[in-house]
Amino acid sequence: MPLSRFASKTSQQPTKIALRGLLVASFVVQIVAALGTIGYLSFGNGQIAVEKLAQESIAQTGKRVE
Repeated sequence: MPLSRFASKTSQQPTKIALRGLLVASFVVQIVAALGTIGYLSFGNGQIAVEKLAQESIAQTGKRVE
């Protein structure tokens, strides 16, 4: 009988989450998501710019060699 009393008391206690922790976690997730997206897009644009510059340089060097 004491075991059933213990089980009923522990199952009815709600879990408390600190509001400060919840707010901090949500802001951190939003900031990380924004920075990750911006970083990904910047990296892709940087690769395109470098590829374009390399192609122009190769074409210009080829013209000078001829």
